Amino acid sequence: MKKIVLTVLISFCSLMSMAQLDKWKFGMKLAPTVNIATVKDNDPTPSQLNFASDGYTIKESNKGGLFFAFTAEYMFSENFSFLTGLWFTQKNYNVRNYDGYAGPNPAYPEFPYYSNGGNAGLWYMNNFVYTYSGTSTYQTTYWQLPIIFKYTSKELFTNFRLYGTFGPTIDIKTSEKLAKNTGDYAHYWNMAKLTGYDAWRGRNADGKKMALFNPIDITLFLSVGATYEIIDNLDIFGGLMLNKGLVNQVNPKLKFAYPDPNQTQVNTDQTWKSFLVGFEMGAAYRFTK
Repeated sequence: MKKIVLTVLISFCSLMSMAQLDKWKFGMKLAPTVNIATVKDNDPTPSQLNFASDGYTIKESNKGGLFFAFTAEYMFSENFSFLTGLWFTQKNYNVRNYDGYAGPNPAYPEFPYYSNGGNAGLWYMNNFVYTYSGTSTYQTTYWQLPIIFKYTSKELFTNFRLYGTFGPTIDIKTSEKLAKNTGDYAHYWNMAKLTGYDAWRGRNADGKKMALFNPIDITLFLSVGATYEIIDNLDIFGGLMLNKGLVNQVNPKLKFAYPDPNQTQVNTDQTWKSFLVGFEMGAAYRFTK
């Protein structure tokens, strides 16, 4: 991570040395965000019916987070510019896992059904019955390296313009954790980190602690808004931002084939992708000769 950040800074300084300083704007922006994540699980089999399965996982709710950025904007012309910098973002997930039963839904009598002596606490879906349901909130943070192109309109009113940005970002994970003062009732954290009751099931296969989330993400960033020059060369701006993750965030190392068929596989049929929506606000200063 340090090498990547250092490389970006060196490249940025080199670019500045070759460009005219009065074509640059430097700024900061902040955005409260909500992760409207996509969580898909194509294998709903309860683990007691197929021990290598991880049950059935869905998104429980959208989770809020924070986006903060240092920006550097190089202006090709009055209307077109290139935007980069170093951005910080949180991508938080709240998921529910249904699991724990050894039989299909009794509504389908052609399949064998193993009763636990009662129906209390059972969940029926996907032609299966589950006796367990639990949620967890996982929090991740990433540094984003943006490669963004920006269009700024001509003045619509005195000092007032509209803008739009679009482009990819390269995201490098800096931390992951279980939400403070919460339990891991969906079990993924415990099984990846070998903690708690679920450690023996070895979802990370080789008996070693592993990261639950992918160390990288690639996203597409889009924003639209308005900018206003409050004094010479100093703009304030605000608008709507969208940041769509393209990479499955479940650690790919959890997907490997295991020599022990009784070890549970997390990533085989699951896809977790982020989709941040927020309102950005900030300021940018343009240097003059």
